[in-house]
Amino acid sequence: MKLVLTDFNRENTQRFKASLTQASVDFVHVNIQYDGFLDPDILNPFSYFMGYYQMPEKHRYFNQIPLPPFYEARNADGAKSEILQGDNIVGYIFYHPNTNRLVKEVVWLSRLGKKVTAERYNIQGQKYADVIFDQDEKESKIVYFADDKPVIDYDLATKHISLKDGGLTHSFNNLTDFVFYFIETIVKEKYGYQFDEVIYNNLATPLFVSNRLPQRATLYFQEFIKDAIPGNMIGILAGRTPTKRILFENIKQLKKVQDLATDIKIPLDYLGAIEAFRRENDYSQGALSITFSDQVLNADAIAETLAKRGKSWTIAAPTEVSDKLRNFANDHDNVNLIERISGDQIDQLLATHDFYLDVNRGAQMLNNIYRAYHEGLLVIADQKTAKNGGYEVILAELPDILGAIDRDNYDSLMKLLRNKKGKPATVAAYQTQFGG
Repeated sequence: MKLVLTDFNRENTQRFKASLTQASVDFVHVNIQYDGFLDPDILNPFSYFMGYYQMPEKHRYFNQIPLPPFYEARNADGAKSEILQGDNIVGYIFYHPNTNRLVKEVVWLSRLGKKVTAERYNIQGQKYADVIFDQDEKESKIVYFADDKPVIDYDLATKHISLKDGGLTHSFNNLTDFVFYFIETIVKEKYGYQFDEVIYNNLATPLFVSNRLPQRATLYFQEFIKDAIPGNMIGILAGRTPTKRILFENIKQLKKVQDLATDIKIPLDYLGAIEAFRRENDYSQGALSITFSDQVLNADAIAETLAKRGKSWTIAAPTEVSDKLRNFANDHDNVNLIERISGDQIDQLLATHDFYLDVNRGAQMLNNIYRAYHEGLLVIADQKTAKNGGYEVILAELPDILGAIDRDNYDSLMKLLRNKKGKPATVAAYQTQFGG
């Protein structure tokens, strides 16, 4: 069994886990940070000690947040609502990314408009933490709760963590010590997981924790290097840590390290993601955009180009749209406007289109760019509005965007999109690297 140790449960982590699962690699996943929205198969020290591990979901929407008398919450955009006292903005309700307005955080402002405190909510719809900000609006302290009682006190200035558990209070000098304690006492002793290798994908806390564990470690590198090798990687490359190899998800990053590094004593290799596409498209269906905003760049030119090529354009919105967008749809016979879509409708929309056009400003809904890519759509983005560059063909000039909608360019652009990080890996490649 492998221990997969990650800092944040972001898209890159989910992509790596999906590849391991497809290859039948046996692993347990510990994710260090807690943002309230973790899959039930993920072990997390904060979630565990608060009692939320594997609890059923019970979402809380922005209009379900209790507010003082005479306060109101008004949706501002796809990312947040404003909390108003009369005409004054006294706070914000931020939604969890890629959800339909599920509450992630409520931030309260001072009279000067600066952040003072925040309340954080999880996928169970419960307030799980209070946050205190300093004068520079940086987080200075987070208190985590279980049944409305504080159980974890995290001082971000000193890095000290205090844990109340089983009638005892445990003190930790830093996050690394806290996570190490969780792995030793809960993951290994209580749940009985035994692993022969640690796989981590971040050069911060996951690296520091892996250095404390006796098992050999593998860095699965998914980040981007600019002009110099990260300081924490230099020691790894020189063989001075328990990390015995580095696997790169992006072949360009592997080549960059090989070019820049002067002391490499451990193996380096390329291992991309295992890509699973729901279908192969043939340019027979139209284009789709999902938007919270009426700011669609070059909308008329795109609609006219699609019409000339016999293609429709579906613009779907999770809310009611403005007159601007309605008038635009009325002006173009090939534009189909759908308002107030639900999350359940996205799969159907993706299945009935061959292009995804990311040409609107604002947030995306329910990770729809990533989902469009894996549905098999050709995802085209304007450079000014691109929301998930790893899964889009990003173009800067309008003529190039319009040209991308042409049948003659479809196959070459699709190949370009699917090989942005390098050739996709196979199940056999993962089993060779990790067993299975």
